[in-house]
Amino acid sequence: MASRCRSRCGRCWKSGLPFRQTTITRRSQHRLDKVLDRIHILEGRQTVLLNIDEVIAIIRAAEEPKAALIARFNLSDRQAEDILEIRLRQLARLEAIKIEQELKELRESQGKLEDILNNPGSLRRTMVKEIEADAKTFADPRRTLIQAEKKAVAEVKVVDEPVTVVVSQKGWVRARNGHGHEAASFAFKAGDGLYGTFECRTIDTLLVFGSNGRVYSVPVAALPGGRGDGQPVTTLIELESGTAAAALLCGPGTGPAAAGQLGGLRLCGSGRKHGVAPEGRQGLCDAGRWRERCAPRRTPPAPPAASRWRPPRMWPVRPRAVAS
Repeated sequence: MASRCRSRCGRCWKSGLPFRQTTITRRSQHRLDKVLDRIHILEGRQTVLLNIDEVIAIIRAAEEPKAALIARFNLSDRQAEDILEIRLRQLARLEAIKIEQELKELRESQGKLEDILNNPGSLRRTMVKEIEADAKTFADPRRTLIQAEKKAVAEVKVVDEPVTVVVSQKGWVRARNGHGHEAASFAFKAGDGLYGTFECRTIDTLLVFGSNGRVYSVPVAALPGGRGDGQPVTTLIELESGTAAAALLCGPGTGPAAAGQLGGLRLCGSGRKHGVAPEGRQGLCDAGRWRERCAPRRTPPAPPAASRWRPPRMWPVRPRAVAS
Protein backbone atom coordinates (compact mmCIF):
# COMPACT_ATOMS: atom_id res chain seq x y z
CA MET A 1 0.00 0.00 0.00
CA ALA A 2 2.86 2.33 0.83
CA SER A 3 4.36 1.82 -2.63
CA ARG A 4 1.01 2.65 -4.26
CA CYS A 5 0.74 5.81 -2.17
CA ARG A 6 4.24 6.85 -3.24
CA SER A 7 3.41 6.24 -6.88
CA ARG A 8 0.20 8.26 -6.58
CA CYS A 9 2.08 11.12 -4.90
CA GLY A 10 4.63 10.97 -7.70
CA ARG A 11 1.90 11.26 -10.32
CA CYS A 12 0.38 14.20 -8.45
CA TRP A 13 3.73 15.98 -8.38
CA LYS A 14 4.36 15.33 -12.06
CA SER A 15 0.98 16.70 -13.02
CA GLY A 16 1.23 19.68 -10.64
CA LEU A 17 4.75 20.88 -11.48
CA PRO A 18 3.98 21.96 -15.07
CA PHE A 19 1.00 23.96 -13.82
CA ARG A 20 3.11 25.71 -11.16
CA GLN A 21 5.84 26.38 -13.73
CA THR A 22 3.32 27.97 -16.08
CA THR A 23 1.89 30.02 -13.23
CA ILE A 24 5.31 31.41 -12.24
CA THR A 25 6.15 32.23 -15.86
CA ARG A 26 2.90 34.10 -16.51
CA ARG A 27 3.09 35.92 -13.19
CA SER A 28 6.70 36.98 -13.79
CA GLN A 29 5.84 38.22 -17.29
CA HIS A 30 2.93 40.23 -15.93
CA ARG A 31 5.11 41.81 -13.25
CA LEU A 32 7.84 42.57 -15.78
CA ASP A 33 5.34 44.39 -17.99
CA LYS A 34 4.25 46.51 -15.03
CA VAL A 35 7.86 47.28 -14.07
CA LEU A 36 8.83 48.28 -17.62
CA ASP A 37 5.80 50.54 -17.89
CA ARG A 38 6.69 52.23 -14.59
CA ILE A 39 10.32 52.65 -15.65
CA HIS A 40 9.19 54.22 -18.90
CA ILE A 41 7.01 56.72 -16.97
CA LEU A 42 9.77 57.62 -14.53
CA GLU A 43 12.30 58.13 -17.32
CA GLY A 44 9.91 60.65 -18.91
CA ARG A 45 9.48 62.44 -15.59
CA GLN A 46 13.22 62.47 -15.10
CA THR A 47 13.68 64.14 -18.49
CA VAL A 48 11.01 66.74 -17.68
CA LEU A 49 12.47 67.42 -14.23
CA LEU A 50 15.74 68.66 -15.76
CA ASN A 51 13.73 71.24 -17.76
CA ILE A 52 10.83 71.89 -15.42
CA ASP A 53 10.51 75.65 -16.14
CA GLU A 54 10.43 75.15 -19.90
CA VAL A 55 7.88 72.34 -19.55
CA ILE A 56 5.57 74.53 -17.47
CA ALA A 57 5.85 77.36 -19.99
CA ILE A 58 4.99 75.00 -22.88
CA ILE A 59 1.96 73.64 -21.04
CA ARG A 60 0.66 77.18 -20.33
CA ALA A 61 1.34 78.72 -23.76
CA ALA A 62 0.93 75.94 -26.33
CA GLU A 63 -2.43 75.13 -27.88
CA GLU A 64 -1.41 71.49 -28.25
CA PRO A 65 0.92 70.89 -25.26
CA LYS A 66 1.10 67.13 -25.81
CA ALA A 67 2.47 67.43 -29.35
CA ALA A 68 4.80 70.26 -28.26
CA LEU A 69 6.27 68.18 -25.41
CA ILE A 70 6.80 65.17 -27.70
CA ALA A 71 8.52 67.31 -30.29
CA ARG A 72 10.66 69.27 -27.81
CA PHE A 73 11.86 66.52 -25.41
CA ASN A 74 11.49 63.45 -27.64
CA LEU A 75 8.90 61.89 -25.31
CA SER A 76 6.56 59.05 -26.14
CA ASP A 77 2.82 59.39 -26.23
CA ARG A 78 2.54 57.50 -22.89
CA GLN A 79 5.13 59.79 -21.21
CA ALA A 80 3.56 63.00 -22.52
CA GLU A 81 0.12 61.86 -21.34
CA ASP A 82 1.53 61.22 -17.85
CA ILE A 83 3.15 64.66 -17.67
CA LEU A 84 -0.07 66.40 -18.67
CA GLU A 85 -2.08 64.45 -16.06
CA ILE A 86 0.11 65.82 -13.27
CA ARG A 87 -0.89 69.14 -11.80
CA LEU A 88 1.57 72.04 -12.22
CA ARG A 89 2.11 72.28 -8.47
CA GLN A 90 2.91 68.58 -8.20
CA LEU A 91 5.10 68.80 -11.30
CA ALA A 92 7.19 71.52 -9.64
CA ARG A 93 7.56 69.41 -6.49
CA LEU A 94 9.01 66.36 -8.25
CA GLU A 95 12.17 65.26 -6.46
CA ALA A 96 15.02 63.85 -8.48
CA ILE A 97 16.31 61.74 -5.56
CA LYS A 98 13.03 59.83 -5.13
CA ILE A 99 12.80 59.22 -8.87
CA GLU A 100 16.37 57.91 -8.98
CA GLN A 101 15.75 55.64 -5.99
CA GLU A 102 12.57 54.19 -7.45
CA LEU A 103 14.23 53.66 -10.84
CA LYS A 104 17.07 51.77 -9.15
CA GLU A 105 14.65 49.42 -7.37
CA LEU A 106 12.61 48.86 -10.50
CA ARG A 107 15.66 48.01 -12.59
CA GLU A 108 16.76 45.46 -10.00
CA SER A 109 13.32 43.86 -10.15
CA GLN A 110 13.52 43.94 -13.95
CA GLY A 111 16.77 42.00 -13.88
CA LYS A 112 15.40 39.32 -11.54
CA LEU A 113 12.23 38.84 -13.55
CA GLU A 114 14.10 38.61 -16.84
CA ASP A 115 16.46 36.05 -15.29
CA ILE A 116 13.47 33.89 -14.24
CA LEU A 117 11.92 34.10 -17.70
CA ASN A 118 15.13 33.49 -19.66
CA ASN A 119 16.96 31.01 -17.38
CA PRO A 120 15.33 27.56 -16.71
CA GLY A 121 17.59 27.06 -13.68
CA SER A 122 16.36 30.28 -12.07
CA LEU A 123 12.79 29.24 -12.81
CA ARG A 124 13.29 25.89 -11.03
CA ARG A 125 14.96 27.53 -8.03
CA THR A 126 12.10 29.99 -7.73
CA MET A 127 9.61 27.13 -7.92
CA VAL A 128 11.42 25.19 -5.16
CA LYS A 129 11.51 28.24 -2.89
CA GLU A 130 7.80 28.83 -3.33
CA ILE A 131 6.95 25.18 -2.62
CA GLU A 132 9.06 25.23 0.56
CA ALA A 133 7.41 28.47 1.64
CA ASP A 134 3.95 26.99 1.05
CA ALA A 135 4.91 23.86 3.01
CA LYS A 136 5.96 25.98 6.02
CA THR A 137 2.83 28.11 5.81
CA PHE A 138 0.16 25.46 5.25
CA ALA A 139 1.77 22.24 6.53
CA ASP A 140 0.05 20.32 9.36
CA PRO A 141 0.60 16.87 10.87
CA ARG A 142 -0.71 13.96 8.80
CA ARG A 143 -4.10 12.83 10.00
CA THR A 144 -4.46 9.71 7.88
CA LEU A 145 -2.51 6.68 9.01
CA ILE A 146 -0.82 4.89 6.12
CA GLN A 147 -0.08 1.25 6.82
CA ALA A 148 -0.10 -2.12 5.13
CA GLU A 149 -3.61 -3.25 4.26
CA LYS A 150 -5.13 -6.25 5.97
CA LYS A 151 -7.76 -8.50 4.49
CA ALA A 152 -11.01 -8.16 6.37
CA VAL A 153 -12.84 -11.41 6.95
CA ALA A 154 -16.39 -11.32 8.24
CA GLU A 155 -17.11 -14.50 10.16
CA VAL A 156 -20.69 -15.32 11.06
CA LYS A 157 -20.98 -18.06 13.64
CA VAL A 158 -23.91 -20.38 13.04
CA VAL A 159 -25.16 -22.65 15.81
CA ASP A 160 -25.36 -26.25 14.63
CA GLU A 161 -28.99 -27.23 15.24
CA PRO A 162 -31.40 -29.65 13.57
CA VAL A 163 -33.95 -28.00 11.30
CA THR A 164 -36.49 -29.05 8.72
CA VAL A 165 -36.54 -27.14 5.44
CA VAL A 166 -40.07 -26.91 4.06
CA VAL A 167 -40.50 -26.20 0.33
CA SER A 168 -43.84 -25.47 -1.29
CA GLN A 169 -44.84 -26.30 -4.83
CA LYS A 170 -44.60 -22.62 -5.82
CA GLY A 171 -41.07 -22.30 -4.48
CA TRP A 172 -41.65 -20.81 -1.03
CA VAL A 173 -39.07 -21.96 1.52
CA ARG A 174 -38.82 -21.80 5.28
CA ALA A 175 -36.93 -23.56 8.05
CA ARG A 176 -38.57 -25.09 11.09
CA ASN A 177 -36.64 -26.13 14.18
CA GLY A 178 -36.23 -29.82 14.88
CA HIS A 179 -36.94 -33.01 12.95
CA GLY A 180 -39.88 -35.39 12.71
CA HIS A 181 -42.62 -32.93 11.80
CA GLU A 182 -45.83 -34.22 10.28
CA ALA A 183 -46.58 -33.06 6.75
CA ALA A 184 -50.15 -32.20 7.74
CA SER A 185 -48.87 -29.66 10.27
CA PHE A 186 -47.59 -27.31 7.57
CA ALA A 187 -49.91 -24.61 6.26
CA PHE A 188 -49.58 -23.00 2.84
CA LYS A 189 -51.21 -20.24 0.84
CA ALA A 190 -54.32 -20.90 -1.20
CA GLY A 191 -53.46 -22.85 -4.31
CA ASP A 192 -50.09 -23.94 -2.94
CA GLY A 193 -49.01 -27.23 -1.40
CA LEU A 194 -46.09 -29.22 -0.10
CA TYR A 195 -43.23 -29.87 -2.49
CA GLY A 196 -41.07 -31.63 0.06
CA THR A 197 -39.29 -31.46 3.39
CA PHE A 198 -35.60 -31.85 4.06
CA GLU A 199 -34.34 -32.79 7.49
CA CYS A 200 -30.93 -31.19 7.80
CA ARG A 201 -28.94 -28.85 10.05
CA THR A 202 -28.38 -25.10 10.15
CA ILE A 203 -24.83 -25.52 8.81
CA ASP A 204 -26.05 -27.21 5.63
CA THR A 205 -26.89 -25.57 2.31
CA LEU A 206 -30.04 -25.54 0.22
CA LEU A 207 -29.25 -26.18 -3.45
CA VAL A 208 -31.52 -24.72 -6.11
CA PHE A 209 -31.20 -26.25 -9.57
CA GLY A 210 -31.94 -23.68 -12.26
CA SER A 211 -33.43 -24.36 -15.65
CA ASN A 212 -30.21 -23.02 -17.21
CA GLY A 213 -28.21 -25.96 -15.86
CA ARG A 214 -26.66 -24.13 -12.93
CA VAL A 215 -26.96 -24.73 -9.20
CA TYR A 216 -27.45 -21.88 -6.73
CA SER A 217 -26.72 -22.27 -3.02
CA VAL A 218 -28.50 -20.69 -0.06
CA PRO A 219 -27.30 -21.27 3.53
CA VAL A 220 -29.97 -22.96 5.59
CA ALA A 221 -29.25 -20.49 8.40
CA ALA A 222 -30.34 -17.66 6.08
CA LEU A 223 -33.79 -19.13 5.43
CA PRO A 224 -36.82 -17.49 7.10
CA GLY A 225 -38.32 -19.08 10.19
CA GLY A 226 -41.05 -21.67 10.26
CA ARG A 227 -43.75 -19.22 11.26
CA GLY A 228 -45.62 -17.80 8.31
CA ASP A 229 -45.51 -18.82 4.67
CA GLY A 230 -41.76 -18.30 4.29
CA GLN A 231 -40.12 -16.52 1.38
CA PRO A 232 -39.83 -17.23 -2.38
CA VAL A 233 -36.53 -18.93 -3.08
CA THR A 234 -36.05 -16.68 -6.14
CA THR A 235 -35.57 -13.71 -3.79
CA LEU A 236 -32.65 -15.45 -2.08
CA ILE A 237 -30.62 -16.16 -5.23
CA GLU A 238 -29.65 -14.26 -8.35
CA LEU A 239 -31.29 -15.97 -11.28
CA GLU A 240 -30.54 -14.89 -14.83
CA SER A 241 -33.32 -13.50 -16.97
CA GLY A 242 -35.60 -16.25 -18.21
CA THR A 243 -34.35 -18.80 -15.67
CA ALA A 244 -36.62 -20.61 -13.23
CA ALA A 245 -35.96 -22.88 -10.27
CA ALA A 246 -36.33 -26.43 -11.57
CA ALA A 247 -35.60 -28.45 -8.41
CA LEU A 248 -34.36 -28.07 -4.83
CA LEU A 249 -32.16 -30.29 -2.70
CA CYS A 250 -30.91 -29.99 0.86
CA GLY A 251 -29.18 -32.25 3.33
CA PRO A 252 -25.79 -33.27 4.70
CA GLY A 253 -22.93 -32.86 2.22
CA THR A 254 -24.67 -30.29 0.03
CA GLY A 255 -22.37 -27.40 0.95
CA PRO A 256 -21.04 -25.04 -1.72
CA ALA A 257 -17.66 -26.76 -1.82
CA ALA A 258 -19.06 -30.27 -2.00
CA ALA A 259 -18.29 -32.42 -4.99
CA GLY A 260 -20.06 -35.75 -4.81
CA GLN A 261 -22.82 -37.91 -6.12
CA LEU A 262 -26.29 -36.40 -5.74
CA GLY A 263 -28.80 -38.55 -7.60
CA GLY A 264 -26.45 -39.11 -10.55
CA LEU A 265 -25.20 -35.46 -10.66
CA ARG A 266 -21.76 -34.09 -9.95
CA LEU A 267 -21.45 -30.64 -8.28
CA CYS A 268 -18.29 -28.74 -9.14
CA GLY A 269 -16.82 -25.53 -7.70
CA SER A 270 -17.91 -23.26 -4.90
CA GLY A 271 -19.74 -19.99 -4.42
CA ARG A 272 -23.24 -18.94 -5.39
CA LYS A 273 -23.21 -20.81 -8.71
CA HIS A 274 -22.02 -24.35 -9.41
CA GLY A 275 -21.81 -26.17 -12.73
CA VAL A 276 -23.87 -29.34 -13.01
CA ALA A 277 -22.96 -32.21 -15.31
CA PRO A 278 -23.79 -35.90 -15.50
CA GLU A 279 -21.16 -38.20 -14.10
CA GLY A 280 -18.32 -38.67 -16.55
CA ARG A 281 -19.10 -35.49 -18.55
CA GLN A 282 -18.10 -31.86 -18.31
CA GLY A 283 -19.98 -28.64 -18.94
CA LEU A 284 -23.60 -27.76 -18.29
CA CYS A 285 -26.65 -29.91 -18.73
CA ASP A 286 -30.36 -29.29 -18.86
CA ALA A 287 -31.63 -29.36 -15.31
CA GLY A 288 -35.04 -30.42 -16.57
CA ARG A 289 -33.59 -33.82 -17.49
CA TRP A 290 -32.53 -34.37 -13.87
CA ARG A 291 -35.58 -32.91 -12.15
CA GLU A 292 -36.88 -36.32 -11.14
CA ARG A 293 -33.50 -37.27 -9.70
CA CYS A 294 -33.31 -34.10 -7.61
CA ALA A 295 -36.88 -34.23 -6.29
CA PRO A 296 -37.15 -35.12 -2.58
CA ARG A 297 -38.18 -38.67 -1.94
CA ARG A 298 -39.60 -40.14 1.17
CA THR A 299 -38.01 -43.40 2.32
CA PRO A 300 -40.71 -46.06 2.77
CA PRO A 301 -40.95 -47.49 6.26
CA ALA A 302 -38.90 -50.59 6.92
CA PRO A 303 -40.83 -53.91 6.96
CA PRO A 304 -41.30 -55.60 10.31
CA ALA A 305 -38.64 -57.95 11.51
CA ALA A 306 -40.86 -61.01 11.03
CA SER A 307 -41.27 -60.41 7.31
CA ARG A 308 -37.52 -60.19 6.83
CA TRP A 309 -36.96 -63.74 8.09
CA ARG A 310 -35.94 -66.20 5.46
CA PRO A 311 -35.94 -70.00 5.97
CA PRO A 312 -32.56 -71.69 5.79
CA ARG A 313 -31.62 -73.04 2.45
CA MET A 314 -32.29 -76.76 2.17
CA TRP A 315 -29.78 -78.72 0.23
CA PRO A 316 -31.17 -81.73 -1.68
CA VAL A 317 -30.50 -85.10 -0.08
CA ARG A 318 -29.50 -87.90 -2.32
CA PRO A 319 -31.39 -91.15 -1.73
CA ARG A 320 -29.31 -93.98 -0.35
CA ALA A 321 -29.40 -97.44 -1.86
CA VAL A 322 -31.39 -99.96 0.22
CA ALA A 323 -29.81 -103.33 0.66
CA SER A 324 -31.98 -106.10 -0.61
